[in-house]
Amino acid sequence: MIRHQEILNSIRDTFKTILISNGYHTDLGSNVYINKANKLISSANENAINIVDVSLSAITAKSGGFVNFFDYQLNIEATLHFRGGTASTDIREGIWDVEKAIGTNLKWDDQAINTYPPEGGEFIQLIFEQEENIIVGAKINFIIEFRTKQWDED
Repeated sequence: MIRHQEILNSIRDTFKTILISNGYHTDLGSNVYINKANKLISSANENAINIVDVSLSAITAKSGGFVNFFDYQLNIEATLHFRGGTASTDIREGIWDVEKAIGTNLKWDDQAINTYPPEGGEFIQLIFEQEENIIVGAKINFIIEFRTKQWDED
């Protein structure tokens, strides 16, 4: 399995721990997806997290002894969806929960070097819509840096 898919799986598994029974504010961990086909907030029919790998960039080539390495940046967007009358309050608790979960596993089960917010970019974006129901969402952007052997699967 390629490294960045392993990282996505680790993010999914970490986000699945976001449950009130685990000390979080919400039960977002009950509905966690990777690259769900329709990630638009208006399509949400449940409180959920969708993990989207937005881009993958090779940032440097490094040498270490006889082995050469590539360092990559995997740009992730975690989209949170909440519906209902308390959605505007729930979204803030959901954001706190996702930030807390990220902080518990910055190396994504030792698949990555580090995780950090985008430099000078938008870290959290709130989205408010009202259709038949109140729908609130947030996009949380973060970057995961990881390393592979040169010209190996990413």
